[in-house]
Amino acid sequence: MVTRLLQALDTLAYSGMFIARFALAALLVLSLYAVVSRYVFNSASVHALEFSTYLLSMIAWLSLAWILREDRHVRMDALRDNLPTWLKRIANTISLTAIVIFST
Repeated sequence: MVTRLLQALDTLAYSGMFIARFALAALLVLSLYAVVSRYVFNSASVHALEFSTYLLSMIAWLSLAWILREDRHVRMDALRDNLPTWLKRIANTISLTAIVIFST
């Protein structure tokens, strides 16, 4: 049962990352459109910035589960690498707890 749950969570995390990849491509196209319309055609897009903000938020939140699963989140490696093993575990626990608290 636990294995099934972990597989389902892995599938969900990968699916979020897959959607985030397409959102990143859409953000690239939208940014290119906004720049071209503003500087080439002298006609600024009214909604490009707002959609870009939504896409960026979507990319960040959908990729978060995959990033945590792959242990690729940003941390202070220079400090962490010089800690003893037991202190590394405490630092990881504090970091993950903070992520859970601030993301809800």
